[in-house]
Amino acid sequence: MSKRGKNVLQRRKRSITGMSVALVITILTSIVGAVSAYATTLTNPDDIANARRNRQIEVALRRSENANPMDNPSEVSNDYIEELMRWRQARQDEISWSENTTPSVGSPERTIPVMRNDSEDWMLILVNTQNPLPDSFMPNLKSLANGLQFDERAIDQLNAMLSAMRQQGLSPIVCSAYRSVDYQRTLFNNKVSQLIASGMSREQAETEACKSIAYPGTSEHNLGLAADIVSLGYQLLDDNQANTAEVKWLHEYCAEYGFILRYPKGKEDVTGVTYEPWHFRYVGVQAAREIMGNNLCLEEYLINGTR
Repeated sequence: MSKRGKNVLQRRKRSITGMSVALVITILTSIVGAVSAYATTLTNPDDIANARRNRQIEVALRRSENANPMDNPSEVSNDYIEELMRWRQARQDEISWSENTTPSVGSPERTIPVMRNDSEDWMLILVNTQNPLPDSFMPNLKSLANGLQFDERAIDQLNAMLSAMRQQGLSPIVCSAYRSVDYQRTLFNNKVSQLIASGMSREQAETEACKSIAYPGTSEHNLGLAADIVSLGYQLLDDNQANTAEVKWLHEYCAEYGFILRYPKGKEDVTGVTYEPWHFRYVGVQAAREIMGNNLCLEEYLINGTR
């Protein structure tokens, strides 16, 4: 190579090296600037604590979103549940949820009666997002033939209704009755995880989950007076359950045994829960006849003072 060619090559190398160094310096300067700017926002101890808390929330979120408990229910541990509850507590100031994520009932002038738990009204206790059960609530239970539990004051009426159905050649199955608050929490968290896995944000998932699975402490199954009853020949919990002979019979005769269809079609804006043709609630014969005979839901019955 000629002397002139070597000089040109050396100049090009120096030029490239200079550009690379300049690029590296620019990147490092940007990083240092960003870190410095962030650091100046954390001079207040409260800000530092909040940043640390937000990081903890982020870690909890990632752990819960990356694992779907429904894939292996046995792996749903108490630690997992408690972690999600701590996360929810930390976000209470950021997310308005419960009443604000489900349809409101009535207007400000027309509110749902406060839950009363005296001996006279035990059959008409209202449980929903506006009327959660106290943490200490625990009904006295008895077991059905299949091992599920129900309020001991109403289990005879439930058994009588099931016996009457079997005498008609029907095959009812009680697939769910009393649930503890802890178990309800597991169901709710599993549903939220499923919805997140389908692409929803956590806030969207919680809102949607509330439409089909009550938040712990706001489910009638926690009360011990609700039973999910399906046909032996069709046990899916969907709208087609309404077409089975067993559920058709229940819709017609459940009131004679003190039960109502708790979440009827067309009442979603009042109950805040989607149509559930399989979900029956014990309220006593008199109230059941008035509710079913007038196409009401329990909220309307209590608000309107029908009793």
